[in-house]
Amino acid sequence: MSNLQSTPSSSTTATFQKKYDVFLNFRGEDTRDCFTCHLHKALQEKIETFIDNGLEKGEGIWPTLKGAIEQSKISVVIFSKDYASSKWCLRELVEIMERKNKHNQIVIPVFYRVDPSHVRKQTRSFKDSFDKHGNESQEVLFLLFFYCGLLLFFAMFSRAGLWSCLLAFCLALCGYLYLFNNKESQGEVQKWREALTAASNLSGFDSSKIRPDTALIDQIVEDIWTKLLRDYTPHDIEGLIGHERIEDVISLLCLPDNRTNVQIIGIWGMGGIGKTYIAEAILKKIIKQFKGVCFIENVRERLQNSAGLVSLREEVLSKVFKDKHLKLDGPTIPSKIMERLNRTQVLIVLDNVDDIDAYLPLENLIPGVDRLGLGSRIIITSRNKHVLQLCGVNDLNIFEVKGFNYRDALQLFCNCAFRENYPPEDLVVLSNELVNYSKGNPLALKVLGSSLYKKSEQVWENVVNTLGTTNLNRGIFKVLKISYDGLEDSEKNIFLGIACFFKGETRDYVEKIVGGDCCNSLGVLVDKSLITISFSGWIQMHDLLEEMGREIVDKESPNKPGKWLWRQQEVQNTLKYDEGTNAVQGIVLDLLNIKKMELSPQAFKKMYNLRFIKLHDSGIYLDFGYPYNSKMHFPNGLSDLSDKLRSLIWFGFPLTILPSNFNPENLVELNLRESNLERLWEDAMHAPNLRLLILIGCKRLTDIPDLSYSPLLERIDLNGCGSLLDFPLLAPHLKYLHYLEMHGCKSLRCFPSDIHFESLKSFRLLYCDNLTKFPEISGDLRVLDLRGTAIDKVPPSIGSLTKLWDLNLSQCTRLKHISTNICKLKSLHRLNLENCSELVIFPDIWETMEGFQSLNSSGTTIKEVPGSIENLNGLTYLAFEEMQKFRGASE
Repeated sequence: MSNLQSTPSSSTTATFQKKYDVFLNFRGEDTRDCFTCHLHKALQEKIETFIDNGLEKGEGIWPTLKGAIEQSKISVVIFSKDYASSKWCLRELVEIMERKNKHNQIVIPVFYRVDPSHVRKQTRSFKDSFDKHGNESQEVLFLLFFYCGLLLFFAMFSRAGLWSCLLAFCLALCGYLYLFNNKESQGEVQKWREALTAASNLSGFDSSKIRPDTALIDQIVEDIWTKLLRDYTPHDIEGLIGHERIEDVISLLCLPDNRTNVQIIGIWGMGGIGKTYIAEAILKKIIKQFKGVCFIENVRERLQNSAGLVSLREEVLSKVFKDKHLKLDGPTIPSKIMERLNRTQVLIVLDNVDDIDAYLPLENLIPGVDRLGLGSRIIITSRNKHVLQLCGVNDLNIFEVKGFNYRDALQLFCNCAFRENYPPEDLVVLSNELVNYSKGNPLALKVLGSSLYKKSEQVWENVVNTLGTTNLNRGIFKVLKISYDGLEDSEKNIFLGIACFFKGETRDYVEKIVGGDCCNSLGVLVDKSLITISFSGWIQMHDLLEEMGREIVDKESPNKPGKWLWRQQEVQNTLKYDEGTNAVQGIVLDLLNIKKMELSPQAFKKMYNLRFIKLHDSGIYLDFGYPYNSKMHFPNGLSDLSDKLRSLIWFGFPLTILPSNFNPENLVELNLRESNLERLWEDAMHAPNLRLLILIGCKRLTDIPDLSYSPLLERIDLNGCGSLLDFPLLAPHLKYLHYLEMHGCKSLRCFPSDIHFESLKSFRLLYCDNLTKFPEISGDLRVLDLRGTAIDKVPPSIGSLTKLWDLNLSQCTRLKHISTNICKLKSLHRLNLENCSELVIFPDIWETMEGFQSLNSSGTTIKEVPGSIENLNGLTYLAFEEMQKFRGASE
């Protein structure tokens, strides 16, 4: 959810200007590569989190850490065995506790494999650490005074007495100064002790009581998310611009008076008027009154593909029940879930529900709406009042959102244009004219104000002169276009690209695909309020701005294809009748409802500047097991594709090979999912910028060409390539490869051996039925999935994968032996041996594996385990047929 706009004068302003939601305080050597790494990843999905990855400790880094603590709403302190041995951890902790005491920062302690009482009382490893801190000072003092005495002794019995005395005096002076400074050091140690005691007395999480780590992480993330939402108090509402509108909607909810029924409220108004803003504020204010809460954004966009409705219903239920793994097998809701809904008082917000024909009845959106727990509330926002009525909202419960009154409109405009509540004297008149022209529309006020920030008075006058009197909707568009007109050409191209092509993608993806100075352009668009980028990196654009961008494209080329083609009929006509021009930069088309099209070889010939092609099918699910029929056909082949292409996404590509005259030197992404490809191209091909190669479900693909000329590849996805026979020896050339996916490559018999992947993090070969040999690779691999393969042993080379975190060997029905070198995997957390029916002997664990947590060996024929199993002293989850024997061994 986006942050809410508050006034600079509000006492809560600092809350909304925090740079981070969470600061992680931890000892790197203890938990960075295991627990903290996975906690950080889970938090980053929806919570902005600071972690000191890549920071080298030194005096110059302290201001950065201190600033991050100050700019965080919550600090999570991860106490581990050797936490107190780190002075940096302790200094951070003191700063954190000071922020808690002076500024009410929320502090959440996590006791990871340590007893809270050991932290509180500084016993065991914590006592050892503090003893060392004290001994360091004592050792220095002892050495200083020892040498001082030695020199005095020589002064008495040697001719060099004067010099010895002088040196002894200097040493004594150093000792005195050190002793003086050491008092301050001892004072710091006392602060560390007090901070430890205070932090350990706070309510937190104990890893010994919540197992495994995944469950602990889930609970921590959920707790933090709830705290962030509930940190929004009624006082905060009063500090928001236009808070009266929020209070008016809350009054319609009849809280807490009416708890005997389910009530549906509609929030209706034009685009950009603040419907989402109001809904978010209401949710944050009343969240404490409900057991289950969910906010579903952009419902209209979510339902534009065939999987959208099922996905949305699952999301509603998973958020209400706080179960991210909840899945629906079909349109019918299981009776157990319906019973839970009937007992649960929930608050559900559906944002941007605008298409009339998609939502009848409301049951299609919210499963069991007529059986929700008493006192439940549903809030729906829409531009269309009729949609709200069709969803069952009584006219008396529909709140029409109108523009801000003049006072609030001026304040919002000034916040964006001057970072103040009021305009300077020389711009009062111009500010008033612009505010009046914006008709109280918050989006228009925000975009217009941001575009004029730090601009000269002459620029302001030009803007006022540009805006004429026109109808309200056209006027809003004209206001928004002022900000667009102030962009550089490169920034305009990025803006139009997002409006037509990249909306909803991640910033990282867009920067890769677009290239050039895209990073800076995105920053400018954010500063001008033309786009937003979420904490997780997703790029969003308001519907009005999207409509404006597409209208600009239309007006630039009224009688012929423009820069971007996205309308179904326009794309079809352009390709069918070879109407493309050199102005076209991008084509996007959803093939879901397209019937068979036969095209000429020259369909793309005139589009010399074409950079982006996205011919996707929103009806394709992640499953690649069913046949897919190509929608576009080229009976006479395809002769031309632009050499400027950077992204080629074409589901069901109909040819068996890419055109021979296609030069992929600029290509960054190649996604030919469910295509008829038998091979990519003849011989080696220079694609030096290629980063993403996705060939999911290409069932006829028999081999992968030489990719040594594509050294920047980061991801290769060959899932479902059932005819693929082998994989080339590419590792020395693929230094940036992070993900290699080969799920269901049923014809693959072996993988190149003795190769080192520098950057590979995840390697999945699951259900490669004919793979008989364990891939002997090395590197910093984190996830290795070989389930369902035909391997019969895990070789000693497994010991080289020292960073491996997850090893899945389930359903390897021929597996008979696992090397004892598996004990060298100090980072291993999870080992899955489920249904390895031929596995009789569990390997000896000769070395301690403190990070090991989960072992599933159910379905094996292991009858006993070695006594060395006790070296798995971090084991928290165990599934085994002979549980009693296992328990006996571990005891």
